[in-house]
Amino acid sequence: MAKKKILDFFIEQQKKITNLQKQQLSITEIRKKTDEYFKKNLIDTCFSLKIEQKINTSSWVTIPNYINDEDFSKLFQTKRNLVELTPSDDLFCLFTSPINFDWQQYIIQKSNNSLIFRTGFFTEEYEIYDSILQGFNGLIIYCNMQDVYEIQLLTEIAREYKFTLIFLIHNKKQLFTVLESDAPYIAISGVNSDNFKNNMQNLIQLSSFIPSSAKRIAWINNLEVKDKQILQQVGYEIFFEVH
Repeated sequence: MAKKKILDFFIEQQKKITNLQKQQLSITEIRKKTDEYFKKNLIDTCFSLKIEQKINTSSWVTIPNYINDEDFSKLFQTKRNLVELTPSDDLFCLFTSPINFDWQQYIIQKSNNSLIFRTGFFTEEYEIYDSILQGFNGLIIYCNMQDVYEIQLLTEIAREYKFTLIFLIHNKKQLFTVLESDAPYIAISGVNSDNFKNNMQNLIQLSSFIPSSAKRIAWINNLEVKDKQILQQVGYEIFFEVH
């Protein structure tokens, strides 16, 4: 029997958590709440505009992904704690641990000009609604067995709420599936699914299959400048990076 990847385990655990949430608040009910929230709190923060502004002033854009849960920070090989985060930056990610809710204070404190992505192990429609209600502007969503119709549905839901969705890709099959949809953003993972260590080779190999019209976005643990320079040579401009 094939050994289960660590990533698959965490995605399965998140699915269980989401299923528990559905028992407390059905998808019909959470969709209704999201509609009400959207009408009252319409904030159209444009990810593409922010990225263009930053690229014009730098060789590449690094979007930090902050992890406040001690156990998960070890998994991603970072010692960064959320208490060190200054929420003045206008573009960053927060990893939302299911057992540590300190990240919520930074959502409460964010300015209207901030764009904050939610990261975790998310794959479903329900998690888009929950992220919007939590106050996030975007979500990193793992491509994990969804077909092109599911990808398209998630894309259209996010678009309806002016919510930024970035599909995280680990292999060629996932990439080609997403490219059949009109999903606006994809990120290529440079993190090994077995051990969560960096795997730059995956970024390099998959870069050649990304259309020239799409921005090359890398999902990676902390990188040295020389490694970013290597990835920049194959077209990567944006780095979602664990800090």
